[in-house]
Amino acid sequence: PTSNFGISSDDGPVSRFVRISQLIRYMTVPNNSEQAITMGYHLLEKVSVVPGFSKIYSNEKYLTGVTIYRIIRDHTNKRFYFITYNDLTMKMVDLNVDIYSTSTNHTFIDNPYPHNYLNITSMLL
Repeated sequence: PTSNFGISSDDGPVSRFVRISQLIRYMTVPNNSEQAITMGYHLLEKVSVVPGFSKIYSNEKYLTGVTIYRIIRDHTNKRFYFITYNDLTMKMVDLNVDIYSTSTNHTFIDNPYPHNYLNITSMLL
């Protein structure tokens, strides 16, 4: 499949893979896990696909893509971070905690910011 007519530096899968591999190659080495997670967040921002921007030609038709979620795994501290398209607040699940032994009521996580942003104007006054 060809994306965006094969234009160099487009948002197709191959271009995004090359872009992130080069960014990783030249980035500053983080000093700790928190810096690594933050860098991971910013790296994934660089290769996220906005709805309708990336077009892939496959089987005689164009398909569009979107980055629905981004995942960062911290294997050392056993933590799982994720960001969704509709809520850019990074969330973390600590895999050291056995959530199934403490609760049987597992529900979907509601978005605490109904407008997909946190208004901090009052904090600035």
